[in-house]
Amino acid sequence: MKKLITILLIITVFFSCKKTKSFEGSIEYKVTSEVYCDTLSLEFIKKTSGDSCSVIYDNGNIEWKIYNSSLWSGSIYNNRKNELYYFSQESDEIFYLDCNKVDAENESFEILEKQDTILDFSCDLLIVKSKYSEASWTGQERIRYFYSAKELPLDPNIYSQYNFNSQNTIIEKAKGIPLRIVDRFKDFSITYEAKIINRNKQ
Repeated sequence: MKKLITILLIITVFFSCKKTKSFEGSIEYKVTSEVYCDTLSLEFIKKTSGDSCSVIYDNGNIEWKIYNSSLWSGSIYNNRKNELYYFSQESDEIFYLDCNKVDAENESFEILEKQDTILDFSCDLLIVKSKYSEASWTGQERIRYFYSAKELPLDPNIYSQYNFNSQNTIIEKAKGIPLRIVDRFKDFSITYEAKIINRNKQ
């Protein structure tokens, strides 16, 4: 009987250690933009994307606060409902998205280990290439670069149903909070660079 109890305790400790402790807190980012054609104004991209943002992780929910954008003030992902809400600067209207729906096509994922150090954290690079249908919000190819720190982990099980923008797959493969995100389209790109990390006290 003692031997059985010892084995059960070892198994319990093992699975407790295996469980991912998900990051709780906020990341503050600087936002910069680039354009790659003459028909698109850099000022327009800057005004719509803003110049900084903060991303708050709280009990599975994710809130984006966008600063100095003429278009969006932010968004909230409600984990329990698996819904995403966008808030406009131009009106009090709230835009709603069902995150059960898959919006990208023909995606590929590539991971390159230890590609940069950001705020003293070693970051792996996840490259996500997506093709969106003409009916979607872009209708073009999109490449996203996520420089993520495994030392700031996110539990992929919490976000397993977050299909929109392939967030569930990205969180599973990146294995941590992104400290730099480069969102690249054909004619422009937006870069989010982490400047401050605020961890909630455990």
